[in-house]
Amino acid sequence: MNQFGKTLGTALLASVFTLTLTGSAVHAGPTNSPSQQADNPTNTITVVGYGEASGKPEIAIIQLGVEVTDPDAGKALAQANDIIAKVVQAVHEAGIAENDVQTTAINIFSRDVQPTEPGPATAPAQPARAYQAQITISVKALDVTKAGAVIDAAVKAGANNVYGLNFSISDPVKLEEQARVKAVANARQRAQSLATALGVKLGDPIIIEETPGGPGMPVASAAYGKGGGGTELNAGQLNVGVNLRVTFSIQK
Repeated sequence: MNQFGKTLGTALLASVFTLTLTGSAVHAGPTNSPSQQADNPTNTITVVGYGEASGKPEIAIIQLGVEVTDPDAGKALAQANDIIAKVVQAVHEAGIAENDVQTTAINIFSRDVQPTEPGPATAPAQPARAYQAQITISVKALDVTKAGAVIDAAVKAGANNVYGLNFSISDPVKLEEQARVKAVANARQRAQSLATALGVKLGDPIIIEETPGGPGMPVASAAYGKGGGGTELNAGQLNVGVNLRVTFSIQK
């Protein structure tokens, strides 16, 4: 190989070596992707604000049931069906629409029943087998003031179980909006307190995440036949809460 070829080969090898070193240097240092920078912004304060608004319930949901025991499973279920039909008719007459009554459970259980007369003295009495049929319906009273009358009508028609009573609000959107405004104010107040303590200036919110707090439990009471009258119910209030996670920019 002549001198020109040797010189050219040496130059090409050096060039390749230089490019390899340069490429390694680019990827050696730590870098932050745009998504990582967005998830962990610098010069910020992040707080969680909470807001809550209350409203009076308009809807009552009642769980009513019939329970019948008989030595024959078929007869127990047939009797329960007859009674629940009367209960459903009674709640319709009390002002509940057909679409607001729903069957939620049908159960048949077997259980032992001790005979009323004992067996011979030499042999203990053996328990007899009986069957318990249960049918449950859910009743939605769109007018919460009718809930007490619905319970009274159902019990009079043969319902012997009242499993539960829940209240709800037909449209919680307005309450959510009120709670959201309070949550924003609470978040800004918390952030400002931190900024003052750190000796920095609070800027604008740059990231906001919302997590609904969910309605609170109502304060409710029931008095059956109080003072000789019908069932009295106190619907209390329902609370709607909103949590906001807010990130504010800060300046020195």
